[in-house]
Amino acid sequence: MAYVDPNSFASDAGGLTLSLKKLEALEPALLGTERHVCSPVCNVKHTTTELQARLSEHLEKGDSRAAVVVSTTPLLVAAWSDDLDGAVLLRFPGAFVERYSLTPGTRLLTVNLYQALRHPRTKEPVVAVDLVPGPMATGWSNVLPCIAEFVSDDTERIEARKRAIDEAEWRQLDEAAKVRVERLGANTARPGSPLLLGTPVAIGGSPDLFRSATGAGFARLSSRPTPEVVMGIIVAIVILRLLLM
Repeated sequence: MAYVDPNSFASDAGGLTLSLKKLEALEPALLGTERHVCSPVCNVKHTTTELQARLSEHLEKGDSRAAVVVSTTPLLVAAWSDDLDGAVLLRFPGAFVERYSLTPGTRLLTVNLYQALRHPRTKEPVVAVDLVPGPMATGWSNVLPCIAEFVSDDTERIEARKRAIDEAEWRQLDEAAKVRVERLGANTARPGSPLLLGTPVAIGGSPDLFRSATGAGFARLSSRPTPEVVMGIIVAIVILRLLLM
């Protein structure tokens, strides 16, 4: 069964293959025998064979974009998403700094897939709480960024794609990474594990992973009514009682 929607096409497909050796260093659980869910909106536990196949398809068909090392202590990587007009912040094991000779500013490659989600009750579109979409965002709810250098041995293709990325995109990424860190902090970076690529990090003590994508400021997604809704209900009840007197 295809993991990537066959009706969607990446503007710059990754065309990469999966390295099981590198995958083991990043997420050894994906070479084990336990089953795992693939995202916070999935209630099915998949075999590691299936998840490896999905990751292979992700690398082959996902959209390849700029990524950059933001920090090495801890190791944080910002991945650009043109469809969200913003950056995703990811954290990785500190051992990768030496393994991949990383320094702040090292250019990497991300391969992105996307999710379009709606609130199960209101049916309104939602967006991940750890994302800061820009004004040119196209309406996706979430992005799943996979850093190519950490899971693929296709070095020549990765380097060629990075050289082909316009300098304007690298500048956009640098600016978006600064905005992401300033607004939400560096301690809210997502784990870079392939098991958690689509799992947002909760912000500000709230358990919510997604928020409404409509209205100013993206109101936080919650199962509880907002104070404005409660006040509206109270006013409506008062008016109804007055009419019935």
